[in-house]
Amino acid sequence: MIERLQDLQLLDRNCFALMLVRRIRAEWLEFYATFFNAEKAAQNLTASINNNYNCFKTAATNHTTTKPVIAWTSYDAPSPYNNNTASWLLSSAPYKRILSTDAGATFFNGTNPSSFANPTDFAAAVATVNILIDESVTGSTFDAFLQNYNLSSISSLKFIKNKAVFREDGLVNPQNGRDWFGGAVAMDDAVLQDLIRAVHPELFRIDQYNWIRNIAKNESMQLLTSANCTAADATTPVPNRALNCSSLQAGGGGSGSGNAAASSHVASAALTTALGLFTTLAVLV
Repeated sequence: MIERLQDLQLLDRNCFALMLVRRIRAEWLEFYATFFNAEKAAQNLTASINNNYNCFKTAATNHTTTKPVIAWTSYDAPSPYNNNTASWLLSSAPYKRILSTDAGATFFNGTNPSSFANPTDFAAAVATVNILIDESVTGSTFDAFLQNYNLSSISSLKFIKNKAVFREDGLVNPQNGRDWFGGAVAMDDAVLQDLIRAVHPELFRIDQYNWIRNIAKNESMQLLTSANCTAADATTPVPNRALNCSSLQAGGGGSGSGNAAASSHVASAALTTALGLFTTLAVLV
């Protein structure tokens, strides 16, 4: 347990998740399920998520020897309140390396320093990057992204030319709060599915997305409200947003609810409560 508590300190600056993408997070769900006598349901649920994740990982890593370079970046705006000056950052968070590699990409963090005081130096540093994920707090449109990074739409940078600029705000609430910090924490397979769609769109040819949307192609944010809660029973667990990887490989359409049988039929109300506690912990620690 001590090692796991220490792992909690390995959160990167956006507090999304633990360094070890699946193992630690899944074990926390099972840990909380113990208090609700829902251990078996938790084991079935995490096994379903992990098996689907591994299916996506195998498909992506074996798809082609071409591994596009992906960078996770952010723009830190200047502020008169703390005398902060503008900076452009490259993330080296271990969990992003794992996700990127599992999606069949090459994780980019090969520069020193990883923070730049001017956009020209930043642009030079990411000259080899094929796909960019912008994690900036502000700038939800492609035009805003270009402005934040002082770039042009006719830039020769690969991720601009190829329209491969993404953000993690595909699912938001009316206050613009990102589900990336909530729902995505508990659905690793759905996160990997999103990332594979960005890295190798030809693999499964998935049109739908959850959190990771392409702002260069004007993909919009999807609004989550109480209207999305359509279950007749308030204790019904939220279905997994991931498609069924095996069905996709077999040529089927797949569906989030179909994949998450454990979530829809095995998980109890107690496990739903445990999942809520787990998600809260992952966001707040």
